[in-house]
Amino acid sequence: MIEPHGQRRSLFTLPALAVAEQACRAALALAIAPLRLLGYAVHRRRYVAELSEDLATQASPPEPPPLPPLPQRPLRIFLSCAEPSGELHAHSLLQNLRAQIAARATGSPTRSTPRSPRFRSISGY
Repeated sequence: MIEPHGQRRSLFTLPALAVAEQACRAALALAIAPLRLLGYAVHRRRYVAELSEDLATQASPPEPPPLPPLPQRPLRIFLSCAEPSGELHAHSLLQNLRAQIAARATGSPTRSTPRSPRFRSISGY
C-alpha cells in the first residue's frame, strides 16, 4: 500500500510480520538474481554496441532560445535575506554592486560612493 506522502506501508501491523515480509522479499530477489544475470549475459553484446555507438558520436547541445528584449525602464534587483546576519552581507553586496554600476556608467575606474539602500525588514528584526 502507498501512503498519501509516498511512503510504503506494510500490509502487516506486527513488527515480527513486517520483518518476515522483508525477509521474503530479500529471498525472492536473491532467487531471481541468476535469471537477471542470465538476461544481462544474453543482451550484453547489444548493450556494449549501443554504448560504443553513443560514445562515438558527439552530442551537440540544442540552440538556446533567443533572449527577450530588455525593458525600457531601469532594471530592478530584489534582494531578500532570511536572517539579520544575512542583511549585513546583502548590504555589503548591494553597496559594491552599486559602486561598480556607477563606475561603469561614468567610465571611470575609481570607486564612487553608492547611495545608501533602503532596508525593509519583514521578519520583525
